[in-house]
Amino acid sequence: MHRGFGFHSGFIRISSGLRSCHVFGALDSATGIGPTPSFATQQTFATGTLPQSVTVADVNGDGKPDLDVPSAI
Repeated sequence: MHRGFGFHSGFIRISSGLRSCHVFGALDSATGIGPTPSFATQQTFATGTLPQSVTVADVNGDGKPDLDVPSAI
């Protein structure tokens, strides 16, 4: 599976039991003192059975990061 998503930083969580991959993209926000990390609403993508890892790369050459999530089965 690969999907384009619009964030350039954040974190990704894989849920083997739910067969899904969750993307939490970082938002640019700041207080008067300095940057404060905050994240956009979770984006959930279906995966195959027992997802094992995730790789982020521009697979299709459109300039946006894609998710590659291989499954164990």
